[in-house]
Amino acid sequence: TFSPPAELPARTELGVFRALSLSCPDLAEARGFWERLDLEVREQEEPWPSLAIDTLPLACHESHDFRQPLLIFDGSGQPEGAAGLPFSTLPALRGRPHRLLRTPEGVGLLELGPA
Repeated sequence: TFSPPAELPARTELGVFRALSLSCPDLAEARGFWERLDLEVREQEEPWPSLAIDTLPLACHESHDFRQPLLIFDGSGQPEGAAGLPFSTLPALRGRPHRLLRTPEGVGLLELGPA
C-alpha cells in the first residue's frame, strides 16, 4: 500500500501540485456524477473550461482537449523542463505558457506557466 510522506513538500520539480484532471466526454454528465455523490462541483475556466470538485485535488477536462488523465502543476519556472523530459504544447490552452510532459510510462504531466 502507498503511504504518503509525513510532510508533503511545498513544491516539486514540476512546481506546486494542483490537481488530477480526468478526461470527460461530457462535462455536464461528469458534473451530475459528482453531485450525486454529494460533492460540490464548480466550473472553472483556468487553465481551460473544466470542472473542479471542491475539497478534492480533482478536476475534469474535455476529452477533445486531452484524451488522458493529467497531473496538473503550477509551473516550476525551470526552462529546461522537469528531469529533462521532452515537452509539447496544447492548443486548448490558448497561448498560456505551459509544458505537456510524458513520463516513460506515459503519464501526462501538465506544467502551467504564469497566466
